[in-house]
Amino acid sequence: MIEGKKQMTKLILALITLSLVACGDVTEQDCSIYDSNYSHTVVRCGLSVEDREPVVVAADIICDPSRTHERDMCIPFHEMPELAPDCGHFNKCWKDINE
Repeated sequence: MIEGKKQMTKLILALITLSLVACGDVTEQDCSIYDSNYSHTVVRCGLSVEDREPVVVAADIICDPSRTHERDMCIPFHEMPELAPDCGHFNKCWKDINE
């Protein structure tokens, strides 16, 4: 079961990377999982380390709890694992093509 989750996580990271190269770019600003242009959520750890950039340890697509936006292969937010104190969730959204 754990091996399957690791493989799925690697697949999702690969698909997100491919989509960023092939389809566009994501904003650097914070966004919400409720936004229509929501792309994915990144987990970064090492936020409390001053001499180093935080490290991306996971990426997931979170389901829209309001069900306004349907997303394939998403996970409910309440099923996301608890994070270590120096980790955080960062939502990424597609850039508006008019920017």
